[in-house]
Amino acid sequence: MDEAAPRYASLRDYARLLRTQWPLIVLPAVLAVLAALAYSLHQTPSYQAEAQVMIQDETQQLSLLGTPVGTSTSVSPGAIVAQTIDTPGLARAVRHSLRTRIPAAALMGDVTLSVDATTGLLDVTATSTDATFSAKLANAYAGHIAGRTSSSVRHQFATAAHVLQRRLGQLSPSGSGDAGERATLLDEISRLQFLQATSTPGQVVRTAVTPGAPSSPNPARDAGLGLAVGLLIGLIAAFVRDALDGRVRRSSEISDELGLRLLGQVRGAALGQAVDPAAAAHNGTRVDVESFRILRDNVELLTSGRATGVVLVTSTLPEEGKSTVAASLARASAAAGRRTVLVDADLRRPALAARLGIRPAPGLTEYLVGKVESGDVERQVPLAAPASSNGNNGNHAESNGRGVVTQLTCIPAGYPHTGAAELLTSPRMGELLTELASAHDVVIVDSAPLLPVADTRTLLGLADAVVMCVRSGRTTQEQLRAAGAALTRVPADAAGVVVTDVRAGDAAAGQSVYATYYGDAGQPTD
Repeated sequence: MDEAAPRYASLRDYARLLRTQWPLIVLPAVLAVLAALAYSLHQTPSYQAEAQVMIQDETQQLSLLGTPVGTSTSVSPGAIVAQTIDTPGLARAVRHSLRTRIPAAALMGDVTLSVDATTGLLDVTATSTDATFSAKLANAYAGHIAGRTSSSVRHQFATAAHVLQRRLGQLSPSGSGDAGERATLLDEISRLQFLQATSTPGQVVRTAVTPGAPSSPNPARDAGLGLAVGLLIGLIAAFVRDALDGRVRRSSEISDELGLRLLGQVRGAALGQAVDPAAAAHNGTRVDVESFRILRDNVELLTSGRATGVVLVTSTLPEEGKSTVAASLARASAAAGRRTVLVDADLRRPALAARLGIRPAPGLTEYLVGKVESGDVERQVPLAAPASSNGNNGNHAESNGRGVVTQLTCIPAGYPHTGAAELLTSPRMGELLTELASAHDVVIVDSAPLLPVADTRTLLGLADAVVMCVRSGRTTQEQLRAAGAALTRVPADAAGVVVTDVRAGDAAAGQSVYATYYGDAGQPTD
């Protein structure tokens, strides 16, 4: 067996995942959105107001006056103020100015300081459950920051002027050499005193206004986040579930796992019926008719040169379309002019009599127990007259040089029997198949599923070719391996696989009925 192909080899595989696992993806997303909305609607509304303060680095003017200052850095003045300001003291001052009973520590937690990277302005953002108070708090903080910054800078100018005045006092009043320096110091002191009196490096450039809508909760934003988180969880769950799901979907994977050639593929719409090639123009089953014509030709190659032409049709599990394949293959063979007999050997849950509209008994069971002879169990199934575009509606078979076949012979299963495996191993079963093979070109046997019961295993030695039906998206790799092991007694060139329920991407959803197949009294669909 070849190395397994990647599980997600194309966009079609991802589409198959979304199609088959969509409830698992949608449900967490819906629940997450509802939870986010419920959380959002139960939150107390919160309002944000923002003021802006411009901080100017006016201490650089000291350098112009020849007064030593600290080394200049690339950090903006606003960032320096935000990092160095006495936050607890500022909060106490704001609390006092607002005459509020809210503790200073709580006010500190309600205000954030940040620097706008573009403008260098200091943003003061206040949050409160009261819209009006949030604006007052932001403005109070901004005003105190601007005032404290200006006071700090003016203090620096006053200190610098005091230092120069001390130097001036140290000069000799009568010294002629100190006259020039005295004049310079007096000029610098005058400038510093001017800056001390007029400098306003901290200014509120934008005052906060009362917000009209709460900043939180935001139901739309919360619902969007909930949707994103829910979809992520759903997708993860879907991929995990799909990875743990051992069911095989692609036809190539099924063929490789069984080690059998692919004989054909059948749509899910064809299951549960017996596709009639002659009636294809009337009931819209042209696609299905072509599928079974391809299958007929491949099976003919499979049985070419073999002794009897007995074709055994089975499946790995129940409800995989074996009866549909057997009946439709038989009709396609008969429509091609081949003398064809269809035998329903699924003695536990027979389906062909009801599907073809013939009497169910006496049938194979009655023959095997010796109640009737072979001629008593054969039924003739008329083939519908095919529509012809050339006016030749009298020809009931495809043109193949073998003449015209107007009927299909079918042997129903008869009444269900508890000892099905024993009946099928009786000599009369081998004698019947030999007799039928001598009188017909093709003998198609619809047998029970291979894995649940032993009935089909007893028939493998009587068949020239085996057609294994596997339903896409239902059978697991382990079940395919078990079926492949059961077919080891059949030559590799005498067996092939038909994949049923094939859809876009070779994927289909299915429900396993392995344990309840023979206990269910309902009409089978395979």
